This record gives sequence, structure tokens and C-alpha cells, in this order.
Amino acid sequence: MPVLGPPLPYTLQGDVSARAGRIDEIDATALPASPTAGSIDDLLRAIELRAVSGTPAANSLVSLMNTMLARLPAPGLTNVIYSSAVIGAGGTGTGTIAAVDTTKSTVHLLGRSTAASTTIDTTEVSVVLTNGTTVTVAATTGGASVTVYFCVVVWAAAVSIQTGSVAITTGNLTATTTITAVTVGRAFLLPAGETVAVADASNAFAGLGLASSTSVSAARGANTTHTTTVYFSIVQY
Repeated sequence: MPVLGPPLPYTLQGDVSARAGRIDEIDATALPASPTAGSIDDLLRAIELRAVSGTPAANSLVSLMNTMLARLPAPGLTNVIYSSAVIGAGGTGTGTIAAVDTTKSTVHLLGRSTAASTTIDTTEVSVVLTNGTTVTVAATTGGASVTVYFCVVVWAAAVSIQTGSVAITTGNLTATTTITAVTVGRAFLLPAGETVAVADASNAFAGLGLASSTSVSAARGANTTHTTTVYFSIVQY
């Protein structure tokens, strides 16, 4: 919020009173849907002028202020939901959450745990927001009971969200997938886990990158005879 300047000298009293009087004529319904910083500055300055003039603030001015504040951009996120789901013998599991808008929400892997002595193809997992109330967790191989922890972030209406995955296939160290164009300086990439089909750590561990405004890349440490699939979300503000 801008910092207001010092009060105007009383030598400007007549001009101040005239300008302050004009504020009552402003119709709050005529304000722009997305006020600019300048319009907010003007409103705050007008309030300062009214205070200097000695005229009590009218209800219309208070209403105008509230209307302007209500139209300021929403915060970066509106809710965060924490939960978990269990992967069983079938290699998948689901967790139920409070309803969210899938076009404004992303899911994030917070870790996993198991009491079984098992291989990495059963514990490298993905998390996907299947619908507005369901998160699906999965591993390539079932058999061990794995508890997967996640959170769902509900973003403000001002952001756009994309979700997807990159599959690094047999014999390859890297892969890319195409996304809808984003502004690189205003978009950030968030991992959502990965799945592998072999118990070899060099194949399991992969990293993500925003290769360009229209592509996401993934890389792993060794060529293998199996596929590593890496899941992600992209949020642009």
C-alpha cells in the first residue's frame, strides 16, 4: 500500500474542500473491475484531502474504500489440504479430500513410508489430482504397503495451472514433453513424484527442468531397459 505524504497546508483549504466534496459524487459501481495502483493512490489521497479539509468522512466514501479493497487481486493461494493415502498390493491407492477446483489446484508429494523390506520400484511414487475430491497415488510395482503423504494447494483465480508427466524411455537419459506456452519468468515447476519399473537407483532418480516456454525436461543418471515417468505441475502467476 502506498505511503501517504504529509498533510497539505491550510492555505490550500479552499481547494482541498472542493476536491474532497467531489468524492461524494463517485459511484462505487463505476470503479474498474481491476483497479490499478494509480487509482488506489488517488483514492487514498482523496481520503487524506478530506481529513485535511475537516469534513467528516461520509458513508459513501467508506463504501467506496471497501469496494476498491474488495477488488484488489486475491492472495497467491486460498487453501492447503494435507492428507495421505496407502498403496496396497495393486500398486495404487486413493485419498479423499475436501472438494477443490481442479483447474486452480496442484498436488505435491511430501514423502512416503513403509515397514516392508522392499525395492525402489515399489516406493518411488506419483501423486495425481484425479478429480475435485480424489488424489491417486501409484507405484509401478505393488506388493508392499506404502503410505504416501501429500498436500493439495488451491491457488487464487489469478494463476493458471498445467499438470503432466515426462517419460524417459528405454535407452535414454533425458526426455521432454510439450506444454502450453508460459512466461518463463512468471512460471514455476513443481514435482509430483515419479514411478520406475526397476529396482535400480540410477534409473529411479530423475530431475525436472523448464526447458523452454513450451517444454518440460527430465533427466536420469543411466541408460536402462526401463522407463522412468516423472510427474509435475506448472503454476504461472
